[in-house]
Amino acid sequence: FFLLLRAMASLPAPAADHQPVAPPRKRGRSSKEDPHFVERFFASSRLHFIGSWRRRYATLLAALPPPPPLPAPFPCTCSTSTVCVGHRIILLVDMDAFFAAVAVRENPRLKGKPVAVCWGGGNSAEVSSCTYEARALGVKKGMWLQQARRLCPSLVLAPYNFDAYHAAGESLLRALRNISPHTDAVSCDEMFVDVTHVISGNGDVDAASEALAIRVRSAVAEATGGLPCSVGVGPNRMLAKLAATRAKPPASGVHVITANGAIDALGDGVSARDLPGVGRSTAEALLKHFNATTVVDLRAISEARLAARFGPKIAKSLYLASRGCDPRAGAAISAGGGGGEGPNAEAAL
Repeated sequence: FFLLLRAMASLPAPAADHQPVAPPRKRGRSSKEDPHFVERFFASSRLHFIGSWRRRYATLLAALPPPPPLPAPFPCTCSTSTVCVGHRIILLVDMDAFFAAVAVRENPRLKGKPVAVCWGGGNSAEVSSCTYEARALGVKKGMWLQQARRLCPSLVLAPYNFDAYHAAGESLLRALRNISPHTDAVSCDEMFVDVTHVISGNGDVDAASEALAIRVRSAVAEATGGLPCSVGVGPNRMLAKLAATRAKPPASGVHVITANGAIDALGDGVSARDLPGVGRSTAEALLKHFNATTVVDLRAISEARLAARFGPKIAKSLYLASRGCDPRAGAAISAGGGGGEGPNAEAAL
């Protein structure tokens, strides 16, 4: 909290090619000096923005009719056929460097430059988002600005633009719902879309899924004024998220993990931390008691041994997830609303 206050008080001089990080007039650092301090503080808070987005999202969904029932999944062909109830075609649309991309869209002169979005220009300011040009030089989200500037002296700072993020997030949501009503917004820049009904009956499911993902990227760019995204395709949320990670720049922007390819996708090098439900404490326990750090290591442990350490519920979840089966109740998308089968689903395909 106090580091953020210090960052707010250290405002840089306006640069020639971007807007100042904050208005140049001096402001009080407490409610005693500035009666509007608390209001301004929360208006400039990333956490406040996240909360306000969820409220806007809920309001938008409440105004829409409920979605139709989810279509039937494809028959199961995976290695956990005794528990698997079939697989779907799930997209995860994940915007690329969202805050930074919005800054570049709003100021095209920043295109191709290392840009970081943060509040304030003091050394204790934290990088919230940065372009891939900045990432190539070692700058990353969550880094203190002092370290980022050492790595990239030419780093250009851009301010938060919450109104633009709200607008882009709503445009993204509407574009995806135009393809499928079964869309679930995890945040303003990350959304799951169940397109099982769009793909079903179109011959080569894997090829049709990839083709649709490519068209979704184009539709998102058109709806958001050119903002880039990566699209992961998988038979459940877990694998769609893993696929989206592999689609990120410098990759092509689309990655597909098929139901039959789940085990290969969870092969050597994939950390157990990438699985749902594996946080720091679980990962530490896996390392301490089983010397397991990867999904391959986890897959070699019997469900009975996992249950002896973690209990039956967590053991079942770990056992299934390591085999590409998403055991969460929400693995199939049930949130969203309205719109029948998606007015542009056929055209998009």
